[in-house]
Amino acid sequence: TSCEFMTELYDFLQTDVVKWYPDLIKDIRLTLVEAGPGLLGSFDKSLADYYLQNLLRKNIDVRLGTAVTGVEERWCHGPDGGAVEHDGKDGHHYTVASFADGTELPFGTMVWSAGLAPVKFVEASGLGLGKGGKVLVDQ
Repeated sequence: TSCEFMTELYDFLQTDVVKWYPDLIKDIRLTLVEAGPGLLGSFDKSLADYYLQNLLRKNIDVRLGTAVTGVEERWCHGPDGGAVEHDGKDGHHYTVASFADGTELPFGTMVWSAGLAPVKFVEASGLGLGKGGKVLVDQ
């Protein structure tokens, strides 16, 4: 899940990357975006709250109740407000994620972890479904 990945990525950055690139670690920020109202929805609320507080203590930006609605590349502007010349080789562009709440986040790398809900095929299969729309099994 995105929660597991976020924890592993944070540990990797704090344990390894900080040794290899100590000057760059200050420029790395982590943001976890969740469209639903909370994290770890299938777990007990006290555990989910504990995990959320743990992320916040680590200075991980957590955005709940909003979804990514778009990702676009943008170009930097010069001091006069005009577009900076771009010859396809310079690095005068950046990427921005737009969210359902109207906010935006510029980023360098995005890892997308989505689609944890059962696919519509399962819902329409006629099989017995349990909690969360998962297929019921006898073992």
